[in-house]
Amino acid sequence: MAKSKLILILCIFILMSSFTSAIITELCYQEFANVSTACGGLGTGNYSITSWGGDGGNLADGDFGTIAAGNHQNFTVNYTKPFNALNSSLLLFKGFPIFNLTIPQICFDQEPLQFKINTLGGVGVHVNCHNGTDFQEFFLDANDDFFAEEAMWWNLTAITNLSLTFIDATTNTKIEGETFSIFLEKSDFSGTFSGTNNPFIIEDIEADIYTKLKVSSTNYPERQYLNIDLRDGRKNTPVNFTVYLINNTLGSEVTFNIVSRDGLAPLENVNVIFTRIVNTTEQVVGEEISDFAGQVILSLDSNVEYTISFSKTNFEDRTIKLEPKISSYVIQLVTTVGAYNQSVHEGIRYNFEPVNTVLNNNTKFNFTFTLNSTVFPVTNCTLRLFNGTSLLSEASSFTSSSCFISIEQDTLSMTNITSQATYELNSDFELIVSNQYTIIFTYVGDFSLKNFLDDLTDFNMAGFDGFGRMILAFIIIFVILSFAAVDRTIENKEVLLFILWGLVGFFSFIGWFTLTSTTMPDVLGLKKWFIFYLMSVAMVGFIMHRFRG
Repeated sequence: MAKSKLILILCIFILMSSFTSAIITELCYQEFANVSTACGGLGTGNYSITSWGGDGGNLADGDFGTIAAGNHQNFTVNYTKPFNALNSSLLLFKGFPIFNLTIPQICFDQEPLQFKINTLGGVGVHVNCHNGTDFQEFFLDANDDFFAEEAMWWNLTAITNLSLTFIDATTNTKIEGETFSIFLEKSDFSGTFSGTNNPFIIEDIEADIYTKLKVSSTNYPERQYLNIDLRDGRKNTPVNFTVYLINNTLGSEVTFNIVSRDGLAPLENVNVIFTRIVNTTEQVVGEEISDFAGQVILSLDSNVEYTISFSKTNFEDRTIKLEPKISSYVIQLVTTVGAYNQSVHEGIRYNFEPVNTVLNNNTKFNFTFTLNSTVFPVTNCTLRLFNGTSLLSEASSFTSSSCFISIEQDTLSMTNITSQATYELNSDFELIVSNQYTIIFTYVGDFSLKNFLDDLTDFNMAGFDGFGRMILAFIIIFVILSFAAVDRTIENKEVLLFILWGLVGFFSFIGWFTLTSTTMPDVLGLKKWFIFYLMSVAMVGFIMHRFRG
């Protein structure tokens, strides 16, 4: 090759290497349109030379030193583009001097890529490309009437092969006899593959970072890996990647609920990496990202210890070691934005009374607020009662770890009361919680069983709180059942069971079996009717058992 050509190739390489791009590219030089090269093995192009002055064959002999002059003559060449060619590829044109020509996009989009070089009389060599309709001129060498050679500098996306090996994480052996389903994805590409080969090779893909790789088969649940870096791979040096899978017979689904310690809100887009020891070496066996509900679900072996890492922007990284013996875990992450806010609610338990939120009018009630703190010291605590926006009464009382405040208030003819508690932690954080009460019963002073029960239920002094009412209800039920079974000689177990079911329903209705747990959702009266629901389930089970017997 001539010295000038070597210098030209070096200059083009430096020029193309200076391009900034999000993808990895490689330069490939193709001298002859009709000769196969490493640029993609394409030799399907052709030349058409129309009686150029001198020896027209000089224009396609690869020799930059031989030229041919012409007048009103045409030189046409077609190139078949490599599949991974970019529109930043250049046409090399050797007139005098050598030109490296950017190809118009409309021409580059055509298949095949066609150029026509001609002289129209006098001085000037015109370079044209076909735009799908006609040839358009995109370069003029106005100082010459000859040229020597053309060639292509293809700018190609770097291509590689990915070789996947599937290993049973328990036995540390290659998995045979399975049909594997594979999903590979990045920002501008996604592909699904399937096969029984192990290793399984995915050929001719861009040498880039792939954001997601998923693998599964009939007997092995899905495993996901994130950010698979293939940028160093090439076709002759494929990237090898090992996928560790767990057999269905050994694994069971485990749910991780990831929340912020500040308020226990679900955390989305948390990166979770699972590793375990495989043949004395710690290996990544799965990677997940939490969904909108803060959940990650993965099949794990309950007899294996996993190291699990959690990371998210603006939160502290957390790593745990775990043998998953139960099906669900809660993982709390600590925010790095505001050090104290990350745990302000930790260790706080509070409760409002009365428990029932529907109250009688013209009745005195003891409105109470109870709070315990096991983390931050309590530095202030106040309970206020409001009728709408009007303040009815307020009181303050607290210790360093708790507060208990009780205010007696007559409901009079009001329609609602708000019990609002304001407490301060560590002299830094002030928090407000409240409970709404609706006054709907009309009290007219006439004696009735309903009024008596309502008054008894609403009375919470002298230890007659929610727990006290529940104990009293159990005592009453025990006495009634004992009397019915002994004194009334009711020996039929079904009859006694129905009496028990009715009594539990009665005391649930008047609110004596209402649960006060702050963690239980009060959906469809669940707190009030929970014990009755359990009793009903037991009744149905007993009847079905007797019927089948």
